[in-house]
Amino acid sequence: MFLGADPLRLHRIEQRHSFRAALLVVLLLAAGAALPLKDSRAGAYEPLPPLITTEADAGCNPTSHGTCVLPWPSPWMRVSDPTSPTGIRTRISSDRFESVAVDRLPPTLKQELSITGWTGFSTTGPALFDIPADWAPSSIPRDGGRAVVAFDTASGEQVPIIASKNRIATEVSRPAPVLQVVPRDIWQPRHRYLIVVTNDVKRADGAPMRPSANLARIIAGDQTAHGFAIADHLLTEAERLGIDRQRIVHITEYVARDTDEVTQPMLQKANEIASRDHPLEITRVERFPDGPIGAYVRGRVMVDDFRNGDGMVKFDHAPRQHWVDFTMTVPWQTAPAKAPMLIYGHGLMVDRSTILAWAHDAARHGFATIAIDHPYHGTRIPEEGFLENLFTPEDISKVAGLLVQSPLDHVALLTAIRQHLGGVDLVGPNGHGPDGLPDLNVGQISYSGTSLGAILGATFTAIAPDIHAAWFEVAGAGIIDIIPQAQFWQELDIQDSVDPGSNGYEAAALYAGFQHVFDAAEPANFASWYQSPPPGRSQTPVALHYSIDDHVVANDSSMRFARIAGLTQTGRAFHPIADVPYSAEPTPWFVFQSPNSQGDEFVRSFPDLLPESLNKRIMAFLLHLGFWHPVTMDMRDRWLEVQNPGVAVPSPPPAMTTIVGLVASVPFLLAIALDVSLNGPPPLPGD
Repeated sequence: MFLGADPLRLHRIEQRHSFRAALLVVLLLAAGAALPLKDSRAGAYEPLPPLITTEADAGCNPTSHGTCVLPWPSPWMRVSDPTSPTGIRTRISSDRFESVAVDRLPPTLKQELSITGWTGFSTTGPALFDIPADWAPSSIPRDGGRAVVAFDTASGEQVPIIASKNRIATEVSRPAPVLQVVPRDIWQPRHRYLIVVTNDVKRADGAPMRPSANLARIIAGDQTAHGFAIADHLLTEAERLGIDRQRIVHITEYVARDTDEVTQPMLQKANEIASRDHPLEITRVERFPDGPIGAYVRGRVMVDDFRNGDGMVKFDHAPRQHWVDFTMTVPWQTAPAKAPMLIYGHGLMVDRSTILAWAHDAARHGFATIAIDHPYHGTRIPEEGFLENLFTPEDISKVAGLLVQSPLDHVALLTAIRQHLGGVDLVGPNGHGPDGLPDLNVGQISYSGTSLGAILGATFTAIAPDIHAAWFEVAGAGIIDIIPQAQFWQELDIQDSVDPGSNGYEAAALYAGFQHVFDAAEPANFASWYQSPPPGRSQTPVALHYSIDDHVVANDSSMRFARIAGLTQTGRAFHPIADVPYSAEPTPWFVFQSPNSQGDEFVRSFPDLLPESLNKRIMAFLLHLGFWHPVTMDMRDRWLEVQNPGVAVPSPPPAMTTIVGLVASVPFLLAIALDVSLNGPPPLPGD
């Protein structure tokens, strides 16, 4: 007894104290699990001196689990260079790959994939980690969680990422588990990042994931381990950022290139194209049989083609001039005002004739429209080949050529419009023939694009001189991130771009290298120009649309585009976009969403109608068609009204084809109405 205390009471007090102590321990442990990796007690972050590497360091990555090229990229893929704006130059040789991975590539692409002498890596490219075994999906959240983290080494700030399993690494004859990390938005140009995989990653069976044997030696302080000096520098950086090196199972750096390497050559080529004459010929004019379109025009325009024999754009390559077909529509009535023009960019695997999906609404607002085919599409197929056949090692370089050449083709079209269409007279009052007055206002030219046409149009709009405004529907940024998530990956057999005999690690690295050659067309590298243009360009108001749950252009890529371009979300926010401000009314630079365009009833009706795999594939494509949703159509009308205010083109009398179609449909409508009245509405399949 203590000072006469009651033993029972003392026992109860001890029990309460023990319970409180246990509760405190549990709470502290829970709090520790929830705390960020960066330790707030570490004080102000101070970056280490720059990591110096030389030619002698360039080679295989000694921290890998047995492959030469992963993690990708790494300090063993660059050398220090004080003349570079990033302080480094890349050093990668195709010799680091097995011959099966690179032997079928065309010479130009093989040379480009050497990635030697550049200031860094793509601003939207992936970091890749070779993981020794499949991981438990729940151990790596999509945002990385505590399992995968990335830091800007200049500021010490953690940056948002997207972590996933690399797709192409699983679709070769020797598959491998490769962890892919891309920026949620962008690796800022000329910035260096430290990317760390921690032991929060678990194997599929729940066992802990371990570092490679050599990295484990380095972590333990074994200075005789291969690559110790460089890897220890990375580990020390991680510790300064609050990560215990004992928790690290993989680590690398990512130096983002100076984007001037790719944006300035595109801008220079655009200026060269705009300075040359680009002949344009009208070959056929027809009366359009429907709606407010008065004339349907076909012709051809001369473009400058900078592709070489391997199909890749080379900026030092003398251009080849050749004709490309165009389609144009002119509104039913242009007098007294001339019609402003709208250049349209079509989507993947279709052609310029899809301009008609825009032309009707554009004509109602007084716009003329014009479109050409992208390379490997439409009337260019007989000479160039069809896009669907290009996803092989021998021809994948042509896909890169398509992405870069198309924006330049559209600069040639823009130039030709201004040079040769200002005096064109095709339509007079009430849709009749020429009336002696020019039809087109070539001083006001805007752009609209759908899907691929929006992605490539985003680059065209940035490099082209004096685009009045631009509308991008179902668009995104981060080309190399868009493609593996898209439904068309399977439809086009894109996995065949890499030799199927490659091992998964090298297939992933090779595919990551493709982004390097796509960079001159990458919207992320140009999106900031709409509001902050380079010298010689003016601001361009832009509108971005995307469809919720789109399985062709993933929502992540659209939100990335919105943040990089500094857009404001407007309309109904079906999903508020993180770090994007909201305005009830559209601003000059805005983004909006259309909802899942099919609805629950439509989704339920599919499983009994079609095989499951086909059902999923069709549904994935249909979710892309949000540009036909009433929400989108209404916003499009509002946008067109803003670009050409106060114009209302009167609709002509219905065309004979319209009248015949309406009359022919009456018996079918009556039969449907009679069936419903007698038998009731048909049940949905599956009900």
